[in-house]
Amino acid sequence: MSEIEVNTKTTAEKTSVVKSGSFVQENQKSLLFIAAAIVVMIVIYIAYLRLYLGPREGEAAGKMYAAQDYWNNKEWDKAINGDAGYPGFKKIIADYSNTKT
Repeated sequence: MSEIEVNTKTTAEKTSVVKSGSFVQENQKSLLFIAAAIVVMIVIYIAYLRLYLGPREGEAAGKMYAAQDYWNNKEWDKAINGDAGYPGFKKIIADYSNTKT
């Protein structure tokens, strides 16, 4: 390899680094806004999981206890449709469809 080819390659590499650096400088405000928006979306998602879905899963599990007890006692209709005191599986599924329970 000749000295000219080596110098050309290093110059091209330096140019690409300078271009990427200038891109960041030119779009710093937009990139910062995008990064902040991503962080905010992640925080909102974590808050949704912990502050909204977490308690709802506990409620669903508590309500399913009676329905499971009916199921174990082979009272299928009460387990599925519920009775006056406890909701059945249908009602629990309808009310808590976005939970894991």
